Amino acid sequence: MYSPIPNSVHESKTSPPNIRGAVSRRLSLRIKLPLIVILLLILAFLVSTILSIRAAQSALTDTLKGELTAQTDTKAELIRTNLVWTRSVAIDLAAAAEVINYDKETILNTISNTLDHNEQIFGSTIAYEPYQFQPNIYYWSPYYSRTSDGLRFTQLGNPDYNYFGWEWYTLPKAKRAPVLSPPYFDEGGGEIWMVTWSAPFFDNNGDVKGVATADIAFSQTQEIVSSISVGQKGYAFLLDPQGIILGIGKNGGEYQVMVDSMLTAAESSQTEGWAALVSTMMAGNTGFADVVDTRGEPMFVAYTPVGLDTGWSLGLAFPQAELFQKASQLQNTLVIYAIFVVIIFSAILYLFTLSITEPLHRLTLYTSRFSPEQLLLNKGQAADPIHIRTRDELEDLTTAFNQMTTNLHQAFETLEERVNERTDALNKRATQLRTVADVGKIVVSFRELSELLQRTTYLIHENFGYYHAGIFLLDEHKEYAVFTATNSPGGQRMLERKHQLKIGETSIVGYTIENTKARIALDVGQDAVFFDNPDLPDTRSEIALPLVVGGQILGALDVQSTESQAFREEDISTLQILADQIAVAIQNAKLFEEVEKTLDAARIVYGEVSREAWSKILHNQPRIGYIATQPATIETHGEAVEPSLAKAFETGDLILGADGLTISVPIKIRGQAIGAIRLKKSEIAEAWTQDETNLAIALSDQLSGALESARLYRESQQRAARESLVSDISARISGVSHMDSILRETVQELGQALGNTSVTFQLLNQPDGQKQATGPHGSANRPVER
Repeated sequence: MYSPIPNSVHESKTSPPNIRGAVSRRLSLRIKLPLIVILLLILAFLVSTILSIRAAQSALTDTLKGELTAQTDTKAELIRTNLVWTRSVAIDLAAAAEVINYDKETILNTISNTLDHNEQIFGSTIAYEPYQFQPNIYYWSPYYSRTSDGLRFTQLGNPDYNYFGWEWYTLPKAKRAPVLSPPYFDEGGGEIWMVTWSAPFFDNNGDVKGVATADIAFSQTQEIVSSISVGQKGYAFLLDPQGIILGIGKNGGEYQVMVDSMLTAAESSQTEGWAALVSTMMAGNTGFADVVDTRGEPMFVAYTPVGLDTGWSLGLAFPQAELFQKASQLQNTLVIYAIFVVIIFSAILYLFTLSITEPLHRLTLYTSRFSPEQLLLNKGQAADPIHIRTRDELEDLTTAFNQMTTNLHQAFETLEERVNERTDALNKRATQLRTVADVGKIVVSFRELSELLQRTTYLIHENFGYYHAGIFLLDEHKEYAVFTATNSPGGQRMLERKHQLKIGETSIVGYTIENTKARIALDVGQDAVFFDNPDLPDTRSEIALPLVVGGQILGALDVQSTESQAFREEDISTLQILADQIAVAIQNAKLFEEVEKTLDAARIVYGEVSREAWSKILHNQPRIGYIATQPATIETHGEAVEPSLAKAFETGDLILGADGLTISVPIKIRGQAIGAIRLKKSEIAEAWTQDETNLAIALSDQLSGALESARLYRESQQRAARESLVSDISARISGVSHMDSILRETVQELGQALGNTSVTFQLLNQPDGQKQATGPHGSANRPVER
């Protein structure tokens, strides 16, 4: 099938230790391949076994459910039959007592004969209402019950046993129908636990005359329950409506029947779902449950009510372990069968995989020769090929591997050179990106446009080492790119000539601005035309990048190098980042200059307005001063001003008195002094300190701001009053339709608004006033005066 391994493979001593160690530490295919298949087989058998067992368990559970439910119904019917037979006895006695007026002997004979003919009846009586048997007898309830020696007679009617209060008498009397009493212990009667069927009988008026009973020893029902066989270790149990255990099989545990509650027992930590089962049975439901009983045993329980208004519920508990015993046997059989099959398949698979793994093992040994050290030693020499003849994919793999080996030797010869080139390119790009980031941080810090442009070109030269860097900006009409900044001496000469380029012409800068696209020019081919600039004779490579911000073209960044082919296409993305940062910085600088100019103009205009307003105020208002001394403030008027105050007012500077205790601080608004403050300490005080002087200056600044605010407020009030006056006059004259009335109303309103002022209003038909306008009837209009 395959040829032997060449000697060169066996004799090779160049296999790296790490490869040999890795091969020895891992599993070979001759083990791994059968192992994987075996594990899959085991998994398949396990899944099949589990599914089979679950299917068997499900089928057994369904079968048991049907059988156990049917058995529960049968046993409940047996209990009901026993109870119904006894009920008929009580009904027959009641019917006889109702239609026949018995004497004493006849009643006793009837009761005793009933017991003689019905062995399941433990005792019986016919109890009468007071004075209903005979007018002079209050209690009358003769009772016969069974003993080991025969029948025993007891007269229940006596003060010690007041049968009128017992449930066997009160329940049928109240319901006027036969009733089965709950289990009770018959003290004074049979001295056993029993249940009683009680049937009322009536007189001719339909009133209850008495009650006939048939007692059943409850042990009969308990024997029925305990005798029910449920598997080998199962049991039956009977509960009353309160969950009291009326009867239970011997495998159910140790309980005191008629006393212990199954609800209390369900509170055990071993149970699971048992409390819910008991509650469902107490509610009178029928069903099937999977629970854990009070002994901690998993059980399947079928339950059904007994009926006849007893509230009793019968349950049959079947151990799950018994049910699944056959399934466990099936599981063991399947496991043994699976192990046997796995062993056989393992042997077959191991023999089969040898034909696959042996050629792979040879190929592995052959490939271990191709370490980096061995490739370097055998550089330029092809390795001896390996020959494997299997006539399948392994042979194809060997052929492909031999070809790969040849290609690997060829590629390895140039790999190191390519890696070095790629490393140099990556290092260059990383350096460029770092430099771009550093230059960008510096560029955006400038606010003055000319300084920004000039410093940018020097930074590009210093950090990138390019021969020439220049910045072109568009003129106002966007027709020319104006050369604005440069770092090179040749560029300086171009600046002196106010060099500019027409947009759209053959220049590389014009092309870049027109198309908003970077372009590279080299000193060969059609781009050689761009390098005939006498100011920059050493240029051999050039790149122009658009300066764009917010979609608006501002100009171009022109970078030139003395190296041939200094720029490549991959350099565009790197340098474009720098160009974008420069564009943003230019835009910010322009915006900053515009904002500064606007603010300066606003400050100048507002300062002129403010100074003019205060000049009018100071001119029209007499000088007012205030002197603050303890304990009051005095207002003063007059033209005479204290010399230090006058000097501070005139010079606008702080004046310190010769005694060192007096300072005069000017009050200035928009650079114009409108007043002054003089502060004087007492004769025993210390001279003014710098902190105190600063406090006085701050006080003056606060006062000037308050006075300016007061002036503005007064002007706004006056403006509002004028506007209100004009509005009122307009409203009055708008309601007048005749011209004379309009003129007269206007003059009158103006006169009233202006106080003691003469107002004259006259219409003229010529601007120079030489000829008066004529009225509607040809007469000259007279002036209207007030």
